[in-house]
Amino acid sequence: ADSVPGRVVFGVLGRDAGRIFPTGHFGWRMSTNFGRVDTELVGTKHVRYHFRDYVLVETMQAGVVEGALRFCGVTGTVLASMRDFGNGTLDIRWT
Repeated sequence: ADSVPGRVVFGVLGRDAGRIFPTGHFGWRMSTNFGRVDTELVGTKHVRYHFRDYVLVETMQAGVVEGALRFCGVTGTVLASMRDFGNGTLDIRWT
C-alpha cells in the first residue's frame, strides 16, 4: 500500500479483497516493464495470477500477495507453481 502501484490499486479499491485480487495483476503491469501477468477468475474468493516471461516467479510475488491479504484483513493461501524460471502461476484463495 506504500508503493505507487499499491496506492493506485488500494486507493481506488480500498481493502475489499473481492475487488482487489481480480484486478491485482494491474499492479505488476504498472511496476515492471517486462513479462506479462494475467488474472484467471477461478471462483468466489479464488484467483490465479499467470506470469509469462517474468523473472523468478515465486518468493517475491507470493510475498506481495501475502501482504495484500494482510492489508485486506483476510486469511488466505498462496501456492506457487513454476513451469520454468520465468513462467508460473500463483493460486490465491481467501476467506
